[in-house]
Amino acid sequence: MSKIKMTTIQPLCALLLAIFLLVTTSASAIYRYTDDKGVVHIVDDEGSIPAKYRKGASSQGGTSGPSNVTPVMIQGNRVIVPVTLSHGGYSVVAHLVLDTGASITVINEQLAQRLNFRPGETRAITARVADGRTVQGSATRIGSMTVGPYFVSGPMISIITMSSPIQGQDGLLGMDFLRDHRFHVDFTNQQIRWE
Repeated sequence: MSKIKMTTIQPLCALLLAIFLLVTTSASAIYRYTDDKGVVHIVDDEGSIPAKYRKGASSQGGTSGPSNVTPVMIQGNRVIVPVTLSHGGYSVVAHLVLDTGASITVINEQLAQRLNFRPGETRAITARVADGRTVQGSATRIGSMTVGPYFVSGPMISIITMSSPIQGQDGLLGMDFLRDHRFHVDFTNQQIRWE
């Protein structure tokens, strides 16, 4: 009797496993849009995106997975990468300069204010900048950082006052992220191809 049950249960388990794998690999699309305040919203229903943001919304999902190409802005020799930073229920899209000379990812104070850090979440630091000067700032661990197809949970970032902030640049994407990801900058098409 138990032999009959096993032969009936095995095909049933295999069928259930196949259905589970089919459902989990063909998940519906995820949509991302940024509102007027710079807050990034991620939803799974395109109809829930307010009409004024639909044109600028992007989608990922289905079976195709995330793209290995990220559009960037090129300003002279600067490569400016869109990076989504999330912390404590807040998400912002930062425009960070790809900087292989920076040992850690750095954001300016204005962007840090948009992530709404609570008192005690940051610690004071002294950092050395490219020209050899030292500057005061702070460091903290944020919830996550997304760069192109890569999601990093709990990265450490530095926050510094930038003496002369450059319009459209919120900080530096440093080697703490870049060392783990091979990439090629396509200056002609203004994109990064991740390998």
